[in-house]
Amino acid sequence: MAWYLNYYSCGKCGYGWDDEWSNCNADECPKCGAQHCNPTRTDDLTFVVKQEGDAFIVYESPVDAVDDPNYVAVANCSNEQSAQEIVQQRSRRYWGSGITDSQTLGAG
Repeated sequence: MAWYLNYYSCGKCGYGWDDEWSNCNADECPKCGAQHCNPTRTDDLTFVVKQEGDAFIVYESPVDAVDDPNYVAVANCSNEQSAQEIVQQRSRRYWGSGITDSQTLGAG
């Protein structure tokens, strides 16, 4: 399931917040209760790459994820470039031509 980090800004009170979810739908402002606040920006978190020791682990949010990404390790790579190539290959199932960016957590 695609997993997203959505960023919101309320048009009524100006309050800003973020929320992770399996879609990019409108949200309710947690401060004033205004309805139909659309995301101002969305980061795709369906795939994440996390450095663990000398390895780069590719995690994917499975198709049955709804309330939580429930990440599953799908590849263990010796370098970040190989991990990003795996992300590109696997992302084609979701978006056809692949995605151009993925989150890299803990890489340094």
